[in-house]
Amino acid sequence: KSSELLVQKVRDKACVIPIGFKFDLFNDARKSSEKFLNENNSNSSNSDSDCNNSETKKIKPIRIVWPHRWQSDKDPETFFSIMVTLAEEGLDFELCVLGKPAREIPEIMTKSKEILGSKIVNWGYKTGKEYADTLASCDIVVSTALQETQGLAVIEAITSGCEPLLPNRLSYPEVLSESCKTDELKKVYLFQNTADLRKKLRWIIKNPNRVRNRIKERKMWEDMKRFSWESVTPQFE
Repeated sequence: KSSELLVQKVRDKACVIPIGFKFDLFNDARKSSEKFLNENNSNSSNSDSDCNNSETKKIKPIRIVWPHRWQSDKDPETFFSIMVTLAEEGLDFELCVLGKPAREIPEIMTKSKEILGSKIVNWGYKTGKEYADTLASCDIVVSTALQETQGLAVIEAITSGCEPLLPNRLSYPEVLSESCKTDELKKVYLFQNTADLRKKLRWIIKNPNRVRNRIKERKMWEDMKRFSWESVTPQFE
């Protein structure tokens, strides 16, 4: 009993302090990307069939980013298999692949790069401003990770102006805890399984204007401020 009481006392005093971020680079990148969002939505509503002078306005395809290490614990098999399937369905989208390559690149990534071809607008590791600007050029950040400590790349992408689509496991529900306070919102941003991810991505790709309007309206980057060093540092005192 004494040991149980000791454990409880320690537990009551314990807390998990997240890794802090310096967000300036990503905030600057996002602000410069707002012209892109405005340009695509200046005459749009919730419809994705905008017309101007009886001519359909060209809508830029949704751009998806996968900014993770190229290793099996990030489950590239699931993500790239889905992207290939959606491409084979004839859906129009763009893809940015960031993150550090592994010594041995997963076979699914090599095959997918060849199949997806011109849909890929970036393939490879970037750092600094170039990395932040690439994130800010994207609309959706996806993770299929099987292992994740905090979700640093996802937090950076959301701060850069991306909308997240994440598995309902690991650290991700906590990362989105301020953004997803209702079950309805959780269903939008957290997927349950592979079929659910495929379904959500299909809808996103078919509704680029609705997604971009949603990004501007919900401003999820505001909820990431709690991971800034300004917010995290006082927790160490």
